[in-house]
Amino acid sequence: VGAVTLSLADLGVTTAKLANNSVTHDKLEDRYTGTTTITATSGATSVDWSTATVFKMQSACTGNKEFDFTGYKLGQVITIHNLTGAYTLTLDSDAATSETFNKLGEKDYDGSKTNALMVECIDDSANAVFNYSILTYVSDATPS
Repeated sequence: VGAVTLSLADLGVTTAKLANNSVTHDKLEDRYTGTTTITATSGATSVDWSTATVFKMQSACTGNKEFDFTGYKLGQVITIHNLTGAYTLTLDSDAATSETFNKLGEKDYDGSKTNALMVECIDDSANAVFNYSILTYVSDATPS
């Protein structure tokens, strides 16, 4: 006899019927817990928010880089880290009508250092809106 897999939808279980703290981190979708590597170092690259929340650049940019966002959801936040290389970064999405990217803070991408880009989707409609910030970082085992 083969194994049978049931989903919550099959059982008519709603979130209102779940006990507090009963859903663990390990049971969340990859969009909230997954990590993936971006291998393309120049040109346009699709960044599918449904596959991960943390994206790591495999190596330094070798040319101008465009991140094309797909699969994003309202309230979701992603991080793209290990960004280096003295080239222009561009943000884009597959929004049906338009998108807006709001820069938070005064920090700009610094290709001579290692950067982390954090992006939050604040509207996933046909007129998508994203807030983003970027910062440089160094490894530091003794923060002060």
